[in-house]
Amino acid sequence: MRIAALTRIVLLGSALCHGVTGTARAQDSAQPTFAFREQLTPFTDQVRQALGSDHARFTATLDELVDQEADQRALRAEVSFGFSANEAGDFSGVGPGNDTLFRLATSAELGRGTYPSAFRLTADVNAQMRNNVFEQNVTRLRASYDYQQNDRIGYFGFVQRYTDNFMSIESRYEIGAGVSFGIDLWPRWSDEPARAALAHVESAGVEGFRCLVSRVETIFHPNRSRTPNSCGPLPSGRSPVGSSSAGATPRPTATSFDNLYAALPDLGQALRAQQAIVSMKVGLGVFSEFENAVIKTGASAIQPSGSLQELAERSVQLPGRHRYRFLIWPTIRVAPLSSVSISFIPSFKLPISNPRKYFDGELAYRMDWFVRIDWRLGEEGTSADRIKLLVKFDYYKNMGPPLITDDLIAVAARENVVYARTVATKKHRVVLLGVGIDLGS
Repeated sequence: MRIAALTRIVLLGSALCHGVTGTARAQDSAQPTFAFREQLTPFTDQVRQALGSDHARFTATLDELVDQEADQRALRAEVSFGFSANEAGDFSGVGPGNDTLFRLATSAELGRGTYPSAFRLTADVNAQMRNNVFEQNVTRLRASYDYQQNDRIGYFGFVQRYTDNFMSIESRYEIGAGVSFGIDLWPRWSDEPARAALAHVESAGVEGFRCLVSRVETIFHPNRSRTPNSCGPLPSGRSPVGSSSAGATPRPTATSFDNLYAALPDLGQALRAQQAIVSMKVGLGVFSEFENAVIKTGASAIQPSGSLQELAERSVQLPGRHRYRFLIWPTIRVAPLSSVSISFIPSFKLPISNPRKYFDGELAYRMDWFVRIDWRLGEEGTSADRIKLLVKFDYYKNMGPPLITDDLIAVAARENVVYARTVATKKHRVVLLGVGIDLGS
């Protein structure tokens, strides 16, 4: 079962990565706003004549949309490092106590795209080196892809590998997909060019951006202009621009106008989402989980006399476990200021396949909670804007932790060894104080 489950994970992960690569290539080949502006550049005088006093506003909006389009397709990276405190146990104050460790942690994130599609690759490493050996390591490698069907509904897929020695997890692989529902509330509009551009794009009056594009289209393709009803009649007396105008420079193609109209809804939604004070989303999905665990347990040797001799603590490899789980994944992001953002991302992972309950009858569910606060040190567009202070709080809870089973105890007994009935830690929390650096595109 272990080989079959791992094979499924590898194949599904390859399919997800192939889909992400294909989408990225499609984004590379389609930059409609940039292409439209480049085709218009040789005809600035003709466009100014067609738009009159609206030309400056048209140009400013188009430039902002080009910048937005570039942000959507940019490759971004962030590295961070800091000081972390780890605590594992039941946090109840009962029993032998909690395991606590302080150390350095590093993480890196690579991202591409914003709206309607985005790809993220995240790597977290939280470990200490002692005698050239990593101890108590916690690592997370996650690749995710999100696609927004519209401003409310989207889809997502992810592949993740996780290790946590505090919870006896040698490796846990997850791969899944689902649908998301979200909403953006209360625009902040600290970015004046973005606010003006969105207002222009959404305006339905005669000075709205779509109406101006239609007026420009008329001078290049008079027989196919799609004048919106709210624009009223187009000004008369504009001379069409022939294919030989401006020397050998080709005029803007009809396809470039089609692509611009098609891109406007996505660009407008991206502007709204970036300026929202509160963004809320909930994802519902299913995923496959394959887990390898190594648990440390006390051991004793059975002497010929029947007495027990205590042995050194042993690390026991447990049989691999495979489950299917249902995922509930809410996300809340709050950005009260352009320099401050707070992300709260809990996830609830309920078992679908057996074993659905733990040996004590408890539902074998998992919860992962992530809270992150970012504070940028500089104004947008400055060098200090790339540096930020961050605080992270991660909390992991596993109500079906690894344990030494009766079968393992029986196998050890045949070799005259007695294992203690050990259960791995159910809870682990991490607090990180650090600095992040945006490497940009």
